[in-house]
Amino acid sequence: MSLPLSSLSTLEKVEKISQAFYTSSLLFMPAWWLSDNFLDQSAAEDREIALCNVLGVLCGCLFAVTTWARTIKGAATEEKRNLDYVAAGCWGTCGLLTLSQAAQYKADKLMVNLGLQLGIGAAFVYQGLNRKDGGEKEE
Repeated sequence: MSLPLSSLSTLEKVEKISQAFYTSSLLFMPAWWLSDNFLDQSAAEDREIALCNVLGVLCGCLFAVTTWARTIKGAATEEKRNLDYVAAGCWGTCGLLTLSQAAQYKADKLMVNLGLQLGIGAAFVYQGLNRKDGGEKEE
């Protein structure tokens, strides 16, 4: 069974790339991800690696479920709009949590993460507000 990825908007494709990056980093390169993002450069402990791996699995689940939900045939515009708002809330919450822990991040990585998380969240609000009835995809 192939998913009609061409039915995804540009924003949704960007989200898929972001989800794939977070998933692969947290699952397969957790020590690198921790040292690349955070000021504390001490060696990652086993519990930190384990937590990153669990988060990687959850990111992978989100990737799969949101891809399926966005490409399912027959989904009503209102359902897609609601998914846009849920995605906006999730990405926005990630951004706010990142901001609340700003002192832990390297300055450049803080800005990259905040830019992606809050930017994607805001873009999903915009997409939801501007989604056209009739199932047309929005860019």
